[in-house]
Amino acid sequence: MDQREVAPLKRELEAVREQFESWRKIRKRGGRIPQTLWDAAVKLTESHSVNEVSKVCRLEYNHLKRRVDQKDSSVNSTRCGFIELDVSQKMADCECAIEMQRPDGALMRVSIKGGVDSHLFDLVKAFWGRP
Repeated sequence: MDQREVAPLKRELEAVREQFESWRKIRKRGGRIPQTLWDAAVKLTESHSVNEVSKVCRLEYNHLKRRVDQKDSSVNSTRCGFIELDVSQKMADCECAIEMQRPDGALMRVSIKGGVDSHLFDLVKAFWGRP
């Protein structure tokens, strides 16, 4: 990993650690960690290990791991994966919407009314970066 890529990741981790420390200074004894802090810690696990995040933010590893697993299972249950479009048949009255999201967060939505032509496939290939 390039040094230019590491610095923003460490800053992000440090920023969330500081948020936890600020909260710890003002919390009432026995107070629960706010959902916004849990969400920030879970988001960090996209670019850092659960172990690293739990150590830096001083969180119980298993509690953080459970939240990460819950997030992953809810995301996976809404993914539909590959769906084949049969464009060999006439689709004159067809109306549909296609939504694609890449791992980097880029999102593309396409609404189709009527038939599908080869331009749609070129657009999809370009979005996924495939020749």
